[in-house]
Amino acid sequence: MTNMIKLKTTDSSNFFEKIAGLLKNARKSLVQTVNQTMVYTYFEIGKTIVEEEQKAKTLSAEFKLSWSHYIKLIRIDTEEERKFYELESIENKNSKKNC
Repeated sequence: MTNMIKLKTTDSSNFFEKIAGLLKNARKSLVQTVNQTMVYTYFEIGKTIVEEEQKAKTLSAEFKLSWSHYIKLIRIDTEEERKFYELESIENKNSKKNC
């Protein structure tokens, strides 16, 4: 009878160890997946920021406007209005306060 109890305890102990191992592996896999996804996402965000900075530098060099002008240009809905404001600012060398 004592052997039978030992056998059951050993079997259930092994059973719980297997389950614990499965859960541990699942958690490890989940953490790796989340970390990989975060790294990829941060890489994409960084790439987008660099692309936007390049666009801003290109526009700045081409049109010689201040950053404040670009902020205003971004907020203008129609292309005609945006072009008018841009040309006026360049031709009259307006500061943002005068526009």
